[in-house]
Amino acid sequence: MIDFTIHGTSDAWFSIKKMYWPDGVKVTKDGILSGGEPIHPHTDLIYQDQESPGMSTAAAMAMLRQKRDEIRNAFAKSWKKLDVDVMIAPAFIGPACLHDTALE
Repeated sequence: MIDFTIHGTSDAWFSIKKMYWPDGVKVTKDGILSGGEPIHPHTDLIYQDQESPGMSTAAAMAMLRQKRDEIRNAFAKSWKKLDVDVMIAPAFIGPACLHDTALE
């Protein structure tokens, strides 16, 4: 058994969220609101800090993909250094959380 820290999770999470919303979350948010539905807190959380005034350019998306690949490579190198064959871990922090309590 060894302790380890997952390499670059915060950076990876912030970067991937930008790739989810190349339109700055406008299409998703407008679609939800146009149907009279409220924005669920988990939806709000996933696109928090990603709202922008317009569509990302192809060049900006290419830069995000390059950064994603750099993060993947750094993660793979850090994992390989651990010399681990199998990892057993929960899918959540501890046991599974109750429905609608992940933000608490």
